[in-house]
Amino acid sequence: MLIDTDILIDYLRGIEKSRLFLENSKHKFHISVITKFEIISGATNKNDIIKLEGFLSNFIILPITNSIIANAYGIFKKYHLTNKLGILDSFIASTAENYNLPLCSRNQKHYRLIKEIKFVLPY
Repeated sequence: MLIDTDILIDYLRGIEKSRLFLENSKHKFHISVITKFEIISGATNKNDIIKLEGFLSNFIILPITNSIIANAYGIFKKYHLTNKLGILDSFIASTAENYNLPLCSRNQKHYRLIKEIKFVLPY
């Protein structure tokens, strides 16, 4: 299962539903390298970066490949106007499709109508 950034942000903010979901699931959790960037962007100092990198080490981090880049562009063109899909979200959706993983996110507005992926609402 590919976890979107919003689930990890919820966890880091102490949202109980996110903690229960991540800690009690039997799934192997993956994240896009895009999510890694988004999480680290919340750091305000070097200690934050160290803590966040420790947290992110619990996930399998999937790289961006040339096929993900090409596919992300297609997804972006198809869904940007109808779903207001952003550039980074198109990369995350493309990663889910490329690795044939369901995408777990609370972001129904951007992801639930993308036919190329299986969308999972975690809580």
